[in-house]
Amino acid sequence: MVVGFFKAQALIIGMIVGLIILLLVNWATADAGSYEKLSVYHANDAGAVHITTLDRAAFRALPQTTLITTNPWYEGPQRFEGVLLRDFLELNELPMTSLRLIALNDYVVDLEISEVEANDFLIAVLHNGEEMSTREKGPFWLIVPDTYDQEANKWKMIWQLVRIDVKL
Repeated sequence: MVVGFFKAQALIIGMIVGLIILLLVNWATADAGSYEKLSVYHANDAGAVHITTLDRAAFRALPQTTLITTNPWYEGPQRFEGVLLRDFLELNELPMTSLRLIALNDYVVDLEISEVEANDFLIAVLHNGEEMSTREKGPFWLIVPDTYDQEANKWKMIWQLVRIDVKL
């Protein structure tokens, strides 16, 4: 009877260890594709209509720009590569007056189109030549150039960007 008890106990421990391993593998790979898409919606009074969704590969196929700039999260100049926000919006050919950018954690940044057109805001996918994971503010991070008053506007540098709502 004692032997049966130990077998049952070993079986339960084995199941728990297996479950822990499964959870760790799932957690470790969750960053690899779950949030690597950027969607654009046309928002109006009736709601939001989906326009397009791009994964990282499709986004990288667009004309890329390199921006070397400083920002409050890193020391010294940093190299970011991606698509200028104004160029990205021109691809969608929608009339617009403002944007709402939404992050994975539901953080929101509202921008006027005049501000976007006048500045080199970059939707970055590479930082110093490396893809950014969600743990590294990626995969899409809106970078504000240092020619723009970063200290006053650092709240606009939305990371883990997953959605852009284009407003009329």
